[in-house]
Amino acid sequence: MPADNTFYDSAATAWESTPPGARASTHSTAETTSKIAALADLKEDWDSYGAAAIAPAAVAAAQNFVATRLKGTPVPPPAVVPTSAGGVQLEWHGAGADLEIEFPAAGETLVWFEDQRTGREEEFPIGSDPSALGPLLERIQGAD
Repeated sequence: MPADNTFYDSAATAWESTPPGARASTHSTAETTSKIAALADLKEDWDSYGAAAIAPAAVAAAQNFVATRLKGTPVPPPAVVPTSAGGVQLEWHGAGADLEIEFPAAGETLVWFEDQRTGREEEFPIGSDPSALGPLLERIQGAD
């Protein structure tokens, strides 16, 4: 990582693992979990605007999600993005939909989804019912 953190100035593109429109046949979690682990090296003020250091709990939660929900699936690899509050966010943008899952430094994991074809937008905590993610993950694969 460069000493001036320029690698993280546009984290969404710096951590993008699949070009727009590309589809992975089966999700290999190694690259995604490695990118999540690398976020743990971000120290306080990594963005030069006072961002918090990335919380170990957020890294662990994101890695656990990838290992348990994405491994071996046809879901394309997400962009891995640090949040200024010390969390980790996984993002998918394509197939006419946007899905973002935020693993905050503390608190509940949050999901935001927008179907660009219908204009439907929803935001909710995963909580004790992660099954609500199934249809959203299918949607970002291009399935309706």
